[in-house]
Amino acid sequence: MKAKNVKGILHGLVSDFAENVAPIYKLLDWRWHYEDVPPTQGEIEQTLMELIDHFDYDSCSTGGLEVFFNKEDSEIGIRFEYCKSVLF
Repeated sequence: MKAKNVKGILHGLVSDFAENVAPIYKLLDWRWHYEDVPPTQGEIEQTLMELIDHFDYDSCSTGGLEVFFNKEDSEIGIRFEYCKSVLF
């Protein structure tokens, strides 16, 4: 699949995805960078569009959002991930 096609499919997922995860950011009181409040649906949409425009055939992520393309499984999509980890 060509990059233009992959990105087009991902762009089509952005609005509904952002609408679904915006309340989760609010519930978790998850703030990006040095912001005073969690991101709005519009800010999430804008960030996803930027990720899509800059990703290559693997994945690209920031702030709990990830756009991905898994060629082996013929899967493309957007993920929201909340993770706590410790380096040892």
